[in-house]
Amino acid sequence: MIFSVHYESWKRIRMAEISRERLEDLLIDPREDMGFEVKNGLDLQGSNEDKATFAKAVLAIANHGGGFIAFGLAETPRGIIEAEGRPAVLNRYGQDLVNGIVQNYCDPPFHCPVHLVPNLAGSVFPIVVVPGGHRVPVRAKRAGPNGNTVTNNAIYVRKPGPRSETPQSAQDWDELLARCLQNRRDEMFDQIRALITGAVPQVQQEPPPERLDRFIEAGFARWQRLAESLPPNAGARLEYGRHCFAFEIIGERRQIAPAHMPQVLRAAETHHTGWPPSGIRPGAASAHTQSTG
Repeated sequence: MIFSVHYESWKRIRMAEISRERLEDLLIDPREDMGFEVKNGLDLQGSNEDKATFAKAVLAIANHGGGFIAFGLAETPRGIIEAEGRPAVLNRYGQDLVNGIVQNYCDPPFHCPVHLVPNLAGSVFPIVVVPGGHRVPVRAKRAGPNGNTVTNNAIYVRKPGPRSETPQSAQDWDELLARCLQNRRDEMFDQIRALITGAVPQVQQEPPPERLDRFIEAGFARWQRLAESLPPNAGARLEYGRHCFAFEIIGERRQIAPAHMPQVLRAAETHHTGWPPSGIRPGAASAHTQSTG
């Protein structure tokens, strides 16, 4: 019963309020239901079929109102237990990899936090938090390998079993559309409430991945070491202020030759003020590429 209580409350809370204790409770007596699914042996790094299997579960749970997917567990006659032979290294379930799959399969796309959660025995399991609250049905924007597992433009929902399937009846569609309309209504009421009370909604900014934080810190430390050797009034000391821009490309990536990178950056430029964040200015890209090789 622990999980049922937590899942029902999950549908009424925001993503930021998912506590560590709540995730740990999922592993005390894990049982699959409409908002919780366990997966074992999926290779999200090398197998496109496994990526499609995972994406189908994400699509269905998102349309059901949100929930969780846990890796490294297996369903047996004794219940759900730690899977035998599960990988000791958990890099195949990294947050960047998981969200790359979500971005490639889900329309509209959304962010799924990934947490490494220990059970009572000390074993660690990756748990993917799938958000609900979508105002429109989430569809598959691509098919799985050879058209299997996931069908392009299909919409998946959770069915008793639990199973992830396309809507098969008028009741399935009515429940899905009613959920989306309720989410739209809730958002509209929040906006009206903010106008009446004069409240200014706070923008929820998701923290960058830890790897990006380390990249920023290393770059700033490198700049400080180089700036120490400059004359006191050197412009490169940036004594009048500075801005820091850092970004990471996630998802399936195509190979781009270094000589073509300036063209790609120029095509993606967004001018907020002055020079774009990429720092590539017209006429300077080719010289920059030649000087850096």
